[in-house]
Amino acid sequence: MFQKLILSYMMPDTLNSGKYVCKLLQNYVASSSPKRENIYGAIIKCSHTGHYLLVLGREAMKWSFPKGHLREGETPYKCLIREVYEETGFIDLPAPIIRRQLRVGEYYEFIVPEEFPIQPVDTNEIVEGKWMSLHDIRLILMNVDTSHYFRELGIVPLEITSTIEDSSLGHLINMVYTEDTDTEISSQKTEDPC
Repeated sequence: MFQKLILSYMMPDTLNSGKYVCKLLQNYVASSSPKRENIYGAIIKCSHTGHYLLVLGREAMKWSFPKGHLREGETPYKCLIREVYEETGFIDLPAPIIRRQLRVGEYYEFIVPEEFPIQPVDTNEIVEGKWMSLHDIRLILMNVDTSHYFRELGIVPLEITSTIEDSSLGHLINMVYTEDTDTEISSQKTEDPC
């Protein structure tokens, strides 16, 4: 459906940017139906403050719940305990309250009584960790699972809300187009679209 919307709102001069429009559509199709992987993580909420623990991934520079890939011989629960330790330095989680499948990974939810200090052990993957309020969460760029979780709670990221409220779909295409390809635009504008 998104592809049809983009194509119906595109102007002929936008189609001349070829390759970048195809890339946008391919990325959307790939992200709209993510494959399920052996990813397990933890949704950790502080009962005292109502804040959620999120970590900033170094590669994607997006905020997410602590999570990671299942290693051979590892149970899903042991995977998430290992990942929480590697990404936050914390090892004393209480019993989970629920287990849920999000878009890509499977997550256990935890309620902790107080915010604990966050000290990532694996700094190759994680830039930092933070306890965030729902207001703060609306202002950050999140990975697909984290965004999906908060959307289910009715928390829509401000960046998406403001884009939809005060701009056309054509502007949205231009934002993605220039944001992702600034360095390539001038040298490859006339190449074959796909």
